Amino acid sequence: MIGGGDGCALPGPLATRDCMRQTAVDITALVKSIPAMKLTMGIQLDASKVFYIGQSLGSIYGSMVSAIEPNIRASVLNVGGGSTVDIARLAQGRTLAIFYLGMRTPSLLNLPFGIGNPYNFDFDDNFVYYGQPPTTNTVTGAYDIQKAFEVADWIQMVADPLAYASRLTPKPVLFQFAKGDQEVPNPAASAFVRAANIRTSSRFLLFDKALAVAAAQLPVQPHRFLANPDIFSTPAQLSIALAAQQQVAGYLSSNGSTIPDANAFLTAPFAGMTLFETPTTLPDALNFVRVPASPPLP
Repeated sequence: MIGGGDGCALPGPLATRDCMRQTAVDITALVKSIPAMKLTMGIQLDASKVFYIGQSLGSIYGSMVSAIEPNIRASVLNVGGGSTVDIARLAQGRTLAIFYLGMRTPSLLNLPFGIGNPYNFDFDDNFVYYGQPPTTNTVTGAYDIQKAFEVADWIQMVADPLAYASRLTPKPVLFQFAKGDQEVPNPAASAFVRAANIRTSSRFLLFDKALAVAAAQLPVQPHRFLANPDIFSTPAQLSIALAAQQQVAGYLSSNGSTIPDANAFLTAPFAGMTLFETPTTLPDALNFVRVPASPPLP
């Protein structure tokens, strides 16, 4: 079987670099071929009305596409972020980061597997979060881990959202993300929003508020809130997903000129609540809300 990450989500310092560059090139080639489709294939497509929406990895390489392709009128980037190395080292599972450090000779993993703090599974890099004061490193092995991640950051940067973020301004871009995302953690999403200067066109899902109302109906974490395969399984998931999708539809139909209020589309059990907001301060902590992870109830 070919899995969802096969051929792209690779371990090692190159990781997703070449896969994402090639995918971005493929998409721009598709956009540029649209005017010719009527002549060669008889397909009636309006080349002046091309939009982009990407979720997760689609948002990560989509940030490059949106930055370099002038024929995309407006874009929606959902739960993306950067750098890709920071995503790998901060994520709840951190499988790629653990593999990267563990395959070094000697191994750079400095914590035993299963240590009590689930955020520091197998390694503690002792990085300081954005906006925090300097600290004196007292963690054995952390300095070497930081150097290894910084090398990977530079290698990856030619295909990293942070390297292209500044080119998104002043293009129409709606960025959606959620509090406590365990796959693209909040610090990585905030870093991208900050680099692209799109805070005012970003919308932040307050997943902790949703949990306080309907925890039993919601998944462990909100990374797939826009289009989780089981969004129809509970009213709470469906309410959030359709509200976010309505926001996307309204934004693109206005050519990126208007961002509808997703809260206006919320249905029971969240009707009348404010779950989506424009962040006044970008979140730079992990904000994980369910650790260790547990499945939702039926």
